[in-house]
Amino acid sequence: MPPRSYIITAVVLAVLAAISLPLTLGFSIILWYWLFAAAGCILAVAGAFKIASGLGAPPWIGVALASPGFVWAANKLFVMISNGIHPVIWTSFDVAARLALLAAAAGALRLVETVSRPRAAFRVGYALLAASALLLGVGLSAHAMGWMFTKNALYATSAQAVDVPAILVEYGAFIGAAVLIPCVATSSAGPAPRSV
Repeated sequence: MPPRSYIITAVVLAVLAAISLPLTLGFSIILWYWLFAAAGCILAVAGAFKIASGLGAPPWIGVALASPGFVWAANKLFVMISNGIHPVIWTSFDVAARLALLAAAAGALRLVETVSRPRAAFRVGYALLAASALLLGVGLSAHAMGWMFTKNALYATSAQAVDVPAILVEYGAFIGAAVLIPCVATSSAGPAPRSV
């Protein structure tokens, strides 16, 4: 049986979809798009905190896993209430989204590390994620100050040499967490009770 929050979300979406049917087709498509995105964001944020607390992980892991959802919600809320988006604000949201994804990857990597044996590969993964975040900060600072060294081919090549493995670490951390969390949850639950 799915969790109660999933059932409530499905019922609310079904009711809203039934209400939107008499409306024009264009508005219905826009409404559906935003409803599913918002429902996905709410479920992801709630699920991140529930997973972290269920596995006995530190609270920062739940915050890190939920941070992309928070950034997405803040970005969409700002777009809805503002008339136009200044390029600096647009860049800030892009940087915040990238940093939130790096934080979520670090949280997922820490979850994988807690349910497996400690290995040096985890330290390398943390180092790559930190180096990618540092390069992002350096690039943003250089852009704000008008420095041109980030346009250098040597810098661009070295930044790409860090970013590509960091992206692989991100994907690997998310996949590893998605694979290991159900295994840990079922093994900690113990055998199913026998029916009488």
